[in-house]
Amino acid sequence: MSAICVKVITYPWMWLFMKNAFEGAQSAIRLATDPQLKQVTGEYFNDCEIAPTSEAGQDKELAKRLYMQTIETLQRVTKLTVDKEACTMARGLQLPESGK
Repeated sequence: MSAICVKVITYPWMWLFMKNAFEGAQSAIRLATDPQLKQVTGEYFNDCEIAPTSEAGQDKELAKRLYMQTIETLQRVTKLTVDKEACTMARGLQLPESGK
């Protein structure tokens, strides 16, 4: 199926489920410019308002595992080493040795 056919079939439904660039940028713009949100950190925003996060999004152990997997992947793919002293999130975590 050509790209034109896909656009013709999907375009009428897109306006129901998707935002345009202007609408999609509103939360980021509000977060960057609203002085009342200057001290807000670690929250999930949806449509310019604080929204509840899922249970998985609040799981600290899962966050640590994701962080460690990210560090390991970056070290393997980029061949860079992570400065263990500079990793503030890694406090209390066992970072893999470089060169693995």
